[in-house]
Order: sequence, then structure tokens, then C-alpha cells
Amino acid sequence: MKPIFTEGPLLGIRTLLLIVLSVGLLLTDTRTNQLHTLRNGLATAVMPIQYMVSLPADVISWSQSNFVSHSSLVAENTRLQAEAQLMQARLQKLLTLQHENNQLRELLSSAPTTVTKMLASQLISVNTNHFAKQFVIDKGKSAGVYLGQPVLDAYGVIGQVVQVNLLTSRVMLISDLHSAIPVQDVKSNTRAILIGDGDNQSLSLLHVPKTTKLKVGDELVTSGLGQCFPVGYPAGTISAVERESGRNFATITVTPKAHVSQSRLFLLVWPNKDYNPKGVS
Repeated sequence: MKPIFTEGPLLGIRTLLLIVLSVGLLLTDTRTNQLHTLRNGLATAVMPIQYMVSLPADVISWSQSNFVSHSSLVAENTRLQAEAQLMQARLQKLLTLQHENNQLRELLSSAPTTVTKMLASQLISVNTNHFAKQFVIDKGKSAGVYLGQPVLDAYGVIGQVVQVNLLTSRVMLISDLHSAIPVQDVKSNTRAILIGDGDNQSLSLLHVPKTTKLKVGDELVTSGLGQCFPVGYPAGTISAVERESGRNFATITVTPKAHVSQSRLFLLVWPNKDYNPKGVS
């Protein structure tokens, strides 16, 4: 084992030499630029080491930043999609209201001039029975609706009231198999009975002789007979006339003026004071 005292002088000499060397380097660097190149070289040499040391922290920071950005984008995208769906729903509602307003405007503009009172009503429900063409409206006895009252849409006669409740009424369409409306041809004044075929797209004229002057394209309006519908309400247009041999009556098909399968707004009318429907005093 080496004596301890032998290390003391050597350590002191080494320390002294390092101090002198350090002071010399500092003075040289301060007064001259000779160590500038050496310092740059050393900085360049240790740059990869510094990069490798800081790389994990940079990777962690980049990952956190990207994760937050992705989460923010997902949240923003979800919010925008929800807003887009809400705006689409509002747009559809506005379009529906606009369509109903247009229908109501057409309905009021088509009101006959021979009525003293009219009231707009709205569809509530439709009878799903194929043979019973009926629907329910949101006006009843409290609004003055009466049995047999004419009901129109913006284009013509759509039916008549067959049941009156306090707040609602049931309307039988002109296409119902039990519907029968007295009509007349606008051109020839030929009278006939317009009946329902159970089909919303076509009606028929009952018991019209083969010698009739009716032809395709003729317009039919209510004749006022039977005291159910006043004179002059648009009812339909003749779409086909067939005169078969061996038969006394012609087969006449009529397309209804009213949009039987499409209308949702209707007009209840009260004829003028000279008209007195059955059952109404």
C-alpha cells in the first residue's frame, strides 16, 4: 500500500496546474479570438449529443400537442355536425311552413264569392280503410260546422262533412264510394251525378245517356241541386268518354279538381243567406 502522504503533494500540483491553465485560457479567450474556432468546433461536436438528450422531451411535447389538436378537431367536428343537423331541421320546418302558407294563400284566393263565411281548417288524420275515403279536420261544432257542409281545398270541391263533434269533424271525400254530388257541365249545362269510385284519381258520372254532348276536357261544377253544394263550385274535368254498343248510358270518367291525396289545408264555407242547407235553420 502506497503511503498517503505521497498523494498530497501530487494532487496539489495537479490542481494548481489546472487552475493556471484555466486562467490562461480565459485570459487568452478574452483578449484574443484564437479559441473561437475551437469553441465552435466543440459546440458542433456536442450538438448531436444535445439533440439526442432533448429528443425524448421534444417527442413527448409533440405527441401531447398533436393529441390535444386531434381531440380539439374531433370535438369541433362533432359540434359542427350537430349544428348542421339542427340547421337542416330548422330549414325543413321553414320550408314546410312556407308550403303551408302558400297553400293557405291559394285556398283563400280560391274561395267562392257566393259565401258569407269561410273558415280554414287543417287535416288531423286520414281513414286508412281503402273503401272509406274520409279524413278528420280540426274544426267542429264549436266553430259552427254543420252536417253536410261543403269542404274545399285550393282547387275545388274535396268533400262534405258527414260527422260533427265538438272540436273535430269527419269529412267524406268526393272519391268515397258513397259520395254523390249533383254537377253540371259548364259549356252545355248538362246535369249529372258525380260519384266516387274509391280511387282518389278518378270519379264517374252516373246515368248519362249515350247521346250526351259531354266530351273530354269539359269542366264540371256543382249544380246546386239537392241543397248540399251551392252552384258553381269546381268539381272535376272529364278525362274519358266511352259509348259502348248495347248500353244505354255512356261511361264517363272525371278527374277531380281537388288534390284529394295531397291537400292538408281546407276551407269550410257557409253559403249566402239565400241558401238553406238541410238540417240548418
